[in-house]
Amino acid sequence: MAATFKYAATNEAPIFESVVNGTGKKVINKVLMGTYITTTAEDTAFYKVKAFGKEGWMKKTDLSDNMG
Repeated sequence: MAATFKYAATNEAPIFESVVNGTGKKVINKVLMGTYITTTAEDTAFYKVKAFGKEGWMKKTDLSDNMG
């Protein structure tokens, strides 16, 4: 998957260190609604993301194609 860009759709959306059996494990950062996020890979319910120097996984439901 080529890198794409999305926006955080929920306030204080967590970035997880890993995904195990469809569940995010260990929150490593939280981002505010409207934050610009780079997605680099895709899993069933999660995107692999880069934001603020951190790499991790975010739930697809916490991201949007549009700001706000």
